[in-house]
Amino acid sequence: MAKVVPEESRYYEEQSREATENDHKIPEGEMPEALQAILGETSLRLRIPPNANQTLLPFTAILGVTLEQLGLEENATRLNKNALIQYVRYTSKPIGMINLTGDIPDGEKQIMFARPSAGVFHAVTIIVFLPGQIGILVEEDGVVTVTLSKLPDAINERWKSAGLVQMRQKQASPAVVQPIEIGVNPVVPIVPLVVQAAQKRGPRIPPKASVAASAL
Repeated sequence: MAKVVPEESRYYEEQSREATENDHKIPEGEMPEALQAILGETSLRLRIPPNANQTLLPFTAILGVTLEQLGLEENATRLNKNALIQYVRYTSKPIGMINLTGDIPDGEKQIMFARPSAGVFHAVTIIVFLPGQIGILVEEDGVVTVTLSKLPDAINERWKSAGLVQMRQKQASPAVVQPIEIGVNPVVPIVPLVVQAAQKRGPRIPPKASVAASAL
């Protein structure tokens, strides 16, 4: 059997690597320079839906919540820290945002995440804000989340240090107690089953004297 020389081995490795890279289809979308400066070389893309008013309204269907539930106005153009927290509470899913507008409010950061206090997550929805544009980061067409392992270390560090959101506890529905109204729905006493059976059978008749005597 012929031995494979090192040059041939390297050739096959390169061919295999190229085939693997070609198998991964890059999704439709854009990669603005400001975002690429953060992500580096990546196959992720920014999907920017038609949005003439530059509001968050087109993203409500993607997120599965209303702007009111997020604590935002209908004409809101940006998420904030509280909106991220509300999203987690309503959906039990993590979310992140990257603010590249150059206008970062006090108390917030360029990259922010919020995630539930319980659960293990490997992917997250990330909304990106650019001057005059809003997009969602995607790694695959039709999927609105990106795998954390595909994000650079700097963003993963922000994910690890993200605030944990305590979920709302589901309260049990209280039992409905019908109010008592005299003459309308009087309380019916509960009769034991033994007593009910005795009432159906009727009073017990003692045997006649002759029958009782013969039984002795």
